[in-house]
Amino acid sequence: WMMCNEQGIRAYPTLRIYPKVCIGLEIKLTTV
Repeated sequence: WMMCNEQGIRAYPTLRIYPKVCIGLEIKLTTV
């Protein structure tokens, strides 16, 4: 997922605080 990559982490530092959420969204998008 775009927001899960390095650029996404830089743009959305919140994902660094909640990496599990980022991974969860990535899995959902990949599954769907």
